[in-house]
Amino acid sequence: MKKFSQEPLIPIGCITTAYFLGSGIRSFYNRDAAQSQKMMRLRVGSQFATILIFVGYYGFSQFNLGLAPGMAAPPTPRGKEERDE
Repeated sequence: MKKFSQEPLIPIGCITTAYFLGSGIRSFYNRDAAQSQKMMRLRVGSQFATILIFVGYYGFSQFNLGLAPGMAAPPTPRGKEERDE
């Protein structure tokens, strides 16, 4: 549930993709070729959108403003770290 609250669009995209897949298969069994083709095209679009959202979430999580030039904290010299003794 923690991931769902952090990235809510991914499960929504998966559910949408599954809906279009189910509707397309149902239309295929009902021999409605035009509707089946439409649903399968919407399924591909929703899969693409879900992948883009996934990549967007990953890219956003990797984005760090602290790494901007002049904004990062100076590195600690080796051997000078504070030790708990």
